[in-house]
Amino acid sequence: MTQVGVVIPVYYGRAYLEKALASVRQQTAEAFVEILVVEDGTPEEHRAQDIANRYDARYLCLPTNQGVWVARWTGAESLGPADYLAFLDQDDWWEPTFLERTLADLEDHPTAGFAVTNARIVSPDQPDRLLYQVPPTLKLRDLKMANQIVSPSQVLLRMAAWQEVKSRLAPDPAISGADDWLLWLALLSEGFTAVYRAEPLTVYRDHPGGAHHHLTHRDQPLIDTWFPRLGFSPWDQRQVRARQRLDALVSGWRQGRKSVHALLKAVQADPLAWTAAVIWRWKMKQYKRRA
Repeated sequence: MTQVGVVIPVYYGRAYLEKALASVRQQTAEAFVEILVVEDGTPEEHRAQDIANRYDARYLCLPTNQGVWVARWTGAESLGPADYLAFLDQDDWWEPTFLERTLADLEDHPTAGFAVTNARIVSPDQPDRLLYQVPPTLKLRDLKMANQIVSPSQVLLRMAAWQEVKSRLAPDPAISGADDWLLWLALLSEGFTAVYRAEPLTVYRDHPGGAHHHLTHRDQPLIDTWFPRLGFSPWDQRQVRARQRLDALVSGWRQGRKSVHALLKAVQADPLAWTAAVIWRWKMKQYKRRA
């Protein structure tokens, strides 16, 4: 029988964890599923071992808070034998057919290292909405410019792919939260491909305490340190930094903070990379219009 290992990192997660665990146990896939909850240094009175026990999940408690990347890494390396690996965030959950469909996608695409699904975004103050209106571009050249996979909860990996790339990686606390971007880049640069399913089989909870609200600064050590380790060029680094400046400027203008000085400063920082970032952004817009 197919074996799937699911790692759920937890930090002050009692309010959310039960929903995530229940969604794993409700999967329709004909597979043996091992769940490993990794408590990332939560103080004892807030830990969630009792909730993990109710869902027959293994429980591992790290003595100190080390960040989600260390928790994910430790969990992946502590699983029993598995053919596939998934990282489910504590505040997300899966639709019942998530594993069934992503397993089928990987079976149909032997060169794919990981399968990605669309997601339904739920938040307390807005109607539910789809994450992607058009398919994301999961090519290395585009994922180098920006991580287009919002949550690792959307992804099922081949364990063989994880085993192949992990020697190029390390549980670096400095990039915790941007570590999923590093993993996708490592997989694609190793020659694996990704397969996408438009069906929203992941439910992504958007709330002020969610990890993605606090991640921008985590991109910088990834770009500075890990891009070279993956064999990416200084030009790759320059382009993604220019894209970040462009995104910040566009966001500011949309919020009414229009500044010609800021625009000139961003362009002058690296004119060639700025031009490349503008062209890339324009190509992405054209792609979305055609899709």
